[in-house]
Amino acid sequence: SVGTSDTIWQSNNGIDWSTVTMNTEESTWKSIASDKLGNVVVLGSDQNVEISNDHGDTWTLSDINGTTQNWNVLVYGNNKFLSIESNGSGDVAYSTDNGENWTIVENALTPRNWINATYGNGRFVIIDNNGNTAISFDGISWQENSIGNNTSGMSYVSYGAGIFIASGDSNIISKSADGLHWRTWGNDSTVFTATQEQDWKSSAYGSSEWIIVSASGLVFNKIETGAAPVLR
Repeated sequence: SVGTSDTIWQSNNGIDWSTVTMNTEESTWKSIASDKLGNVVVLGSDQNVEISNDHGDTWTLSDINGTTQNWNVLVYGNNKFLSIESNGSGDVAYSTDNGENWTIVENALTPRNWINATYGNGRFVIIDNNGNTAISFDGISWQENSIGNNTSGMSYVSYGAGIFIASGDSNIISKSADGLHWRTWGNDSTVFTATQEQDWKSSAYGSSEWIIVSASGLVFNKIETGAAPVLR
C-alpha cells in the first residue's frame, strides 16, 4: 500500500500491516504495480523507482533513465511495467525486466493529465481527469477517445469480468468492453447517473462482484453482469 507519505505498508492478509524499509525517503509514493511472480514496482514523486523481486520483502532503488518528467501512472500487463508521463510531454516508459531498465516512447500520447491506468482483455487502458481515454496493446502505439459529454472529473478506471469501469467526481459511472467505446451500465446511453451526487473513487472486481466506493464511504455494488449498480 502506498500514499501521500514516505511510508509503504505491507500485509499478507489485508488485516495485519507493517511498514517497509525503502532505499530513499519520498514525500509521496504515487503508484504501485505487481505481476503474479512476486515482482513489485513502486513509483515515487521524485521519479525514483523502488523494485522488489520477493513480494515486497526487500527493495532496490532505480529510476526511469534519470529523467525529470512527471511520471504519474504505473501499471503491469503484457509482461511489462508501464508508466505514463502526466505533465505535458505525452511520453510513455516501459520496462520488461521488472523495473530495472526503462525504454521511453516520446510523444506517444496527446499531452494530458493522465492519472489512472489498468490492464485487461489484452490491452492497457488509461484515463485523464476529464474523461479522455486511450488504449494500447503493446504500450507503444495508442488510440485515444473520450467517454462522452459531462465527464469532467472522471479519472478512475479498472477492469474485471470482461469490462472496463470508469468513475469519478462527475456523478457518473460508465463501462466499456474495449476501453475505447463507452456507454451506461445496462442500457444504450453514454453514462450511468448515480442517484445522488458523489465523488466516486476507485473500483475493483472480485468474487463475481463489482465494488465502487465514493469519498464519503458510499458504495455501488453490482453482482450480475447485466444489472445496474445498486447504491449501498
